Formats: sequence, C-alpha cells, structure tokens
Amino acid sequence: MSETLETVPTTEVQNNFGAYLVRVQRYREPVLVERHGKTVAVLLGYEAWQELKGAKLPQRSAWVDAARAFSGAVSKKHRCQATPAVSLIRELREETS
Repeated sequence: MSETLETVPTTEVQNNFGAYLVRVQRYREPVLVERHGKTVAVLLGYEAWQELKGAKLPQRSAWVDAARAFSGAVSKKHRCQATPAVSLIRELREETS
C-alpha cells in the first residue's frame, strides 16, 4: 500500500465503483472520497476495516468443516445418510428461534 492516499471526487467513484471495489479489496489501497473540495469518506476493503476495528474475520471454512464432520459423525453413529451442513444449520436456527 502506498504512503499517500489518492483523493477522488464522488462522481468519479460513482462512475467507476466496480473498479474502486477491486482496488480496495485486491490491492488493499484505500481511497479518500471528496465532495465539494472536502474529504467526506474513505473507501476501504472489508478486511482492512476489520483490522482497524481490531476484530478477526470469521473463519468460514472452519465452521463448514466442523459442521460436515459433525454431520458425518452423526450419520456413522446412527447408521443413516449424512444431512447436509446447511440443513443442520437451518434446523439449529429454527430450534433457537
């Protein structure tokens, strides 16, 4: 990431939003957004925002792996076909609501 952040007008961001999303996500380069000569926002990627907040990103694959392992263990124990992880999660949500 470069030391100096680029400042762009809001109309430029509006007209090329997709390109700016790629930039902040893939290249981790935040962009200052300016309106009427005043900086009004910073466009940055989700990971960078999480780092600024001091939060860790959820390990989605770990949850999916754990759900699949659980599903496999249940099917082995009860000698039945494994329930897809998504179905298990839906059932758990329904039980808690």
